[in-house]
Amino acid sequence: MGATTAKVSICLILFAVAFRGFINAKDECLEFEINEATIEDIQKAFTRTKLTSRKLVEFYLNRIELLNPILRAVLEVNPDALDQADKADRERREDRHRSLLHGIPVLLKDSIATFDKLNTTAGSYALLGSKVPRDAHVVSKLRDAGAIILGKTSLSEWYDPYVESKSPCGSSFGSAISVATNMVAVSLGTETDGSIIYAVHVLDVIVGFDPRDYEATKSAAKLIPSGGYKQFLNKQGLKGKKIGVLRNPFLIPYKGSNVTSIFEDHLNLLR
Repeated sequence: MGATTAKVSICLILFAVAFRGFINAKDECLEFEINEATIEDIQKAFTRTKLTSRKLVEFYLNRIELLNPILRAVLEVNPDALDQADKADRERREDRHRSLLHGIPVLLKDSIATFDKLNTTAGSYALLGSKVPRDAHVVSKLRDAGAIILGKTSLSEWYDPYVESKSPCGSSFGSAISVATNMVAVSLGTETDGSIIYAVHVLDVIVGFDPRDYEATKSAAKLIPSGGYKQFLNKQGLKGKKIGVLRNPFLIPYKGSNVTSIFEDHLNLLR
């Protein structure tokens, strides 16, 4: 199987799962639509007692159990996730004024260190069972915000779940697939070569000075806008804008495949 065929197969699987109702993502007991729910939607459901963090984690764990044998986006789930959810529910009953990420499950790319029962392997068996000295700085900030660490996602550098000899093109593909198929609402990747662009709510939580990475973050921290990045969100931000599309030479290798038509469909959706 060639690289193009592998990528097309992945796209077709994702379309079938995400857009054709592979599973009804509604918890009937809660009467709350978790499918495609945003962080704000989930927090409103918490406030209105239509949802708890435990119910949310249970839902995502069920989704992972059902979909992951096909998609293989999640490498490992956190055995302490439900305990963290119970803790978040207790804290919410005591004080409702908490971070937007409080009680929200988050999946992490498996190159992001966690000092807990989870492995940090980058998808490599060579690192299975190794221990990291501490949480990565972004993980510490997520925990401080009350987020629930749900598990770790796959990478392409060491492991392609579809074709062992090929790359799915994007080392944060596990993080992307897990969100696209509603196995979690928030997933963290890393930007090395076009993998992912962080969601603004998560960025506001994890951005900032890291004393262990003094030289790299001291100057950058000064550029963080007062009030965070959320203030710049604008649902009509693209209205009236012109976006240039470079088809050549990038689409030439995909001539005759479904990739081109899928690309054009998404472009029409943006229009």
